[in-house]
Amino acid sequence: MADPDPSLPPDPEAEKAHEFAARFQALPAATHPWTSPTHLLVGANVAAFVVMAAVFDAGWIEPASMRPYNLFAANNGAATTDGEWWRLLTSMFVHYGLMHLLLNMWALLNIGPFLERLLGRALFGLIYLGAGLEGGLLSIAWNGDRVWSAGASGAIFGLYGALIGWLLHEKQGLPRRVFQPMLRSSLLFTALNVFFGLARPGIDNACHLGGFATGLVLGWLTALPVDPARRARAAGSRRWLAAGLVAGVTALGMWFTPRFDYSVRDELAWSDANKGWPEKEQDLIRQSNAQLQHYQQAGDNGAAYAAWLTAEMIPFYTHWQERLAALALTPGRITARRAAVIREVLRVKIAGYQQLARGVQAKDPAGVSAYVQAEQEAIRLIRQLDSGKP
Repeated sequence: MADPDPSLPPDPEAEKAHEFAARFQALPAATHPWTSPTHLLVGANVAAFVVMAAVFDAGWIEPASMRPYNLFAANNGAATTDGEWWRLLTSMFVHYGLMHLLLNMWALLNIGPFLERLLGRALFGLIYLGAGLEGGLLSIAWNGDRVWSAGASGAIFGLYGALIGWLLHEKQGLPRRVFQPMLRSSLLFTALNVFFGLARPGIDNACHLGGFATGLVLGWLTALPVDPARRARAAGSRRWLAAGLVAGVTALGMWFTPRFDYSVRDELAWSDANKGWPEKEQDLIRQSNAQLQHYQQAGDNGAAYAAWLTAEMIPFYTHWQERLAALALTPGRITARRAAVIREVLRVKIAGYQQLARGVQAKDPAGVSAYVQAEQEAIRLIRQLDSGKP
């Protein structure tokens, strides 16, 4: 802030703003990037992005695959509450592509150094962490298992919320020329980003709002005055208050967030085990139906049809059944219950095709009837599964 022009009449508000700027500049600040929480956070976010892209093939410009996020980092109701609570932390450092990372780091660098000095580096770090964690918990409470949330924006919203909370708490002691522009710019940033989040699908607004609300409350409750003497007396208690609130609210959030009756890792393993098999089954069923229709009309392909069933159809279902039986699924959960039903469906179909092979080989109508009954039983089991009663 420039010194006042001595040729102009005194401006009390300008003098107050100048005094505030001088006191603010006298506050301790990081003397090196390695001692700045903002720069350390930027470095951690960039490092996480490089690791996800280079090691786990998550993609550079845009996500190439959701699998690395599903397995290792993103926050999701079913995955996080299934004992993987570390996702609340890791999700704060991974991003969906380069633009996502750059926008968040730009916002962090815009407010970080200023807020470090205003709040103190320890309190800054606690608020950033708390906003990210509570934003992640609100995302689970609001979105359930529908969203895979990632990015630093919840924590960054918390920083802007903390600045607003600080401004409101210290309003009486702040010059209008300091209070009004800072409050206006903070509210504008928040409003624009909330509007952008509402207008664009795929943005986790619950995480943003949870982070903002956390920062707002912590910024108000832990506000430190700029005056050095008063600040020194209050700094320690404010840090302990922030740490206690973050720990307590996080523990309560973890206790009360909804739980889900399936494991994401089980579902991914199930998806992998079944990949390509239903499509292959439909192709084999078409071939089988064509040969069965020919058998029922002409009856001259019984031996060939039986050989085909023994060589193709029955081994196909047997191998599929063995593949599913080899899965190590969590007992009692949805995926394990579904797998048990599907393995029973495959067992019934194997038995039915064995009966059909014997029937067409011996030209025994009972074999065809047994096959039809087996298919009806398989359909009944699948319908039972689809109704949610495995």
